[in-house]
Amino acid sequence: MDTGNSLHVQTVSTAGSVDILRRCKRKTAGLSAEAALHHLLFTHEDVGRYDTCYKTLPPLRDQSDVDALIAAVNDGTIDCIVSDHTPCTPFSKLQDFVVAPQGMIALDTFLPAIYQYLVEPGKMSWQTVVRACSDAPRRLMGLAPVSLEEGAPANLVVFDPEGETPVTDETLRSRARNTPFLGKTLKGKVDAVVFGEQLHRF
Repeated sequence: MDTGNSLHVQTVSTAGSVDILRRCKRKTAGLSAEAALHHLLFTHEDVGRYDTCYKTLPPLRDQSDVDALIAAVNDGTIDCIVSDHTPCTPFSKLQDFVVAPQGMIALDTFLPAIYQYLVEPGKMSWQTVVRACSDAPRRLMGLAPVSLEEGAPANLVVFDPEGETPVTDETLRSRARNTPFLGKTLKGKVDAVVFGEQLHRF
């Protein structure tokens, strides 16, 4: 930026914001942005009869906004996809829509949801997912790229596109339950996460 600093724009949710970002990025270095996964998957119509699981901040938008956000991730205007994981107590989400808190949990379902709603339908490639969920966040935080070379520290996720991820009270690791996927089964499954000498199987 003009001051020599960087600016990161959080939770971009509208087509208008995408247009502004795209114009500014052509002229300005040090500008980056992110979109929350739920803004790439859902619209305000999913709220239905005021289902509080779909109450987020910023709120869910129109399909035209969703399409613009996906296009912006694909062309790099939006650098990162984030979970915006926001746990809420079951009681708070059972309140009236007006007073219930905003947010949904997403860590447990992040990669299967990306696969089912974006990758499998052809809206986004795995290369884009890796860039937006791993490479770009590491770059913005000043971390070195992950290496898969022999002898390098392990840092990877093992994902099975043929697997399934049931989202139930028993399978969720989060103590919160404010997800619209509760009671559903998502396509794809994270089999394991390897970090250094640590191996976590799921």
